[in-house]
Amino acid sequence: LLRPTLANLAIPYECATIYEHSRIGAAERYNIRLKQTIELMYKESLLSYRYWNYALRTASYILNFIQIVKVTSTPFQTWMVYVESLEHLKVWGCEVYACKKVGDEVDKNSKKCFLLGYPKEEKGYILYR
Repeated sequence: LLRPTLANLAIPYECATIYEHSRIGAAERYNIRLKQTIELMYKESLLSYRYWNYALRTASYILNFIQIVKVTSTPFQTWMVYVESLEHLKVWGCEVYACKKVGDEVDKNSKKCFLLGYPKEEKGYILYR
């Protein structure tokens, strides 16, 4: 039932052995890489697993800045046609202090937060307090 449907949609049907990386496709390898990245992020942070969705988005965001072996540019550079600075990247789950205005120094009014990720459409950080 599945094979004819996939054939009608011009989608190739392939079987793969579990954990045999040489036989699985690029999407599966990317998913494995995402999972490994998230596991490492959680290992280095103090956050609970209820923030896994932020970890997933952040891991995907970071992996888009990493060059793939067979391609001479990063996925971000290929899509946006320019090289993005990596200076804004911070350690996921680290303690940060949120100030009210840009350029403010950390003082008693700053709020202690944890970095959860980066917004999709604008520059900045997603913080949890």
